[in-house]
Amino acid sequence: MSVQRVGTQVVVRLYGHLDDRVAECLAEAMSDVESMVLSRVVVDLDEVDSIEGAGLDFIVGLHRRWKVRLLNTPNQLRGRIPRLATVRPAEG
Repeated sequence: MSVQRVGTQVVVRLYGHLDDRVAECLAEAMSDVESMVLSRVVVDLDEVDSIEGAGLDFIVGLHRRWKVRLLNTPNQLRGRIPRLATVRPAEG
């Protein structure tokens, strides 16, 4: 996975199986996002094979804190998007 700042956005590119086995990597990615973000996070899921456990927690955590746009969302997550969309960023 990679995290980089592009203009005023932070772009997170994820790949593979996002589950509890990669929780530590996702925590590091969250720290990277925190250090770079201004207001919006773009998450590219094009190369993601599956999302469970820690992977879902990561996406929900982003939604709770910042404006998030998901790109190339896998079919298994599309049904959960309306619920994620109701999670608003915390007010500071």
